[in-house]
Amino acid sequence: MIKNSYPNLSNMKSHGKGKLVSAERVDALEKELIKFLLNWQGNVRAGADFGCGFGRVSTIASILGYRVFLFDSLDLTEHFQQISNALSLEKLIFKQVNLEKLQRTDLQPISFALLQRVIHYLPYENAVNLLSLIYEKMVSGGKVFATISTPESEFAKSYPCANVPLEKRFCKIENEKDRLRFDVLSPVCLYSKKEAENLFSKAGFKKEHSEQSRFGNIKMIYYRP
Repeated sequence: MIKNSYPNLSNMKSHGKGKLVSAERVDALEKELIKFLLNWQGNVRAGADFGCGFGRVSTIASILGYRVFLFDSLDLTEHFQQISNALSLEKLIFKQVNLEKLQRTDLQPISFALLQRVIHYLPYENAVNLLSLIYEKMVSGGKVFATISTPESEFAKSYPCANVPLEKRFCKIENEKDRLRFDVLSPVCLYSKKEAENLFSKAGFKKEHSEQSRFGNIKMIYYRP
């Protein structure tokens, strides 16, 4: 069963980039992605999951017949091989890589992209480059589903560089208890809602939906015209 092939989260080594929640639940944004997958009529049935974690929703996409490219700094090769074997899937393509080092050849044409709580772990320039690559590879009508954290996020109460210009805004949470509690050990570039929207618009995407949750995270759906 697929449930049993997910690792025990308590035994996983911390990677310092937030809790690995992708094996625990499918959130409202990912449900919107599933709706998109069910209704997509385009010829390209492929997508990408950046900072994929355990990739529950990407596994669902694969079951629905989509080819999915998955990228994470953790080595999850064995996990996705187990999933593929258990469900007789050949469409989950995982690569262990830091997103700053992602190459254009790592990605083929896609109709969707998922970026759950990952963009703010990149320096601003790298985030711009990543979205530019996604835009380049995405077909017209394709959509990006993203969650980005803000300085109002629960873990960011001691974020020291909220007022630093985006180009230089990359620092660690000051409070050690918050860093450990939320496993946010790496530097982050947190965005206001307007700044996050400008990031996607700068890449050429058009807004379908953008809202800030009560936990301080921005849930975004953007599409390529």
